[in-house]
Amino acid sequence: MSSSKYLKSRDLKIIRAWINRVKRKNEKPKKSHKKQARKRVKKQLRYKEVGCGKKRLVLDLGKRSVLKIAISVNGIKDIEREVEMYRKAPNKLKRNLAKVRESGKGWLVMKKMKRKVAKTKRTKVKARRLRKRFERSGISAGDLFSKKSKRVRWANIRRGRKRKIVVIDYGNFKFKR
Repeated sequence: MSSSKYLKSRDLKIIRAWINRVKRKNEKPKKSHKKQARKRVKKQLRYKEVGCGKKRLVLDLGKRSVLKIAISVNGIKDIEREVEMYRKAPNKLKRNLAKVRESGKGWLVMKKMKRKVAKTKRTKVKARRLRKRFERSGISAGDLFSKKSKRVRWANIRRGRKRKIVVIDYGNFKFKR
């Protein structure tokens, strides 16, 4: 059993059991997964829920950190991608990604970013520039803008130091091969 700086061994055991269940089911994301994750995982871990998407549940660990747990097989892949992206991204771009502090199979602990960005034209321009910087580095910034309407996904970005945009959900970012 591995140890964690941010999670208790009991928490790791609960998360491992949930991830094993997700792998056994091997289904695409459904609304029922959210309900099951909230019922089983959130209730047992006793952390406040910060958010929940189609593929992952986000819990507040306090300690200026959040815990992301996969609720589907696709969620496990997204978490693996986030960890890989943070580790392999060039240092200049790493400043624009929320820090991954710790990870395991189907979960990760990430730095909590609370300050929301202003929804202004200036911020949109900064987000477009950031996307171009990622693309020049061979990274497709999947969830920075919506695919159809090309609008900024405000829920996926926060304000970091010196008014920099920090991406908090980069599970759909991909390295171009």
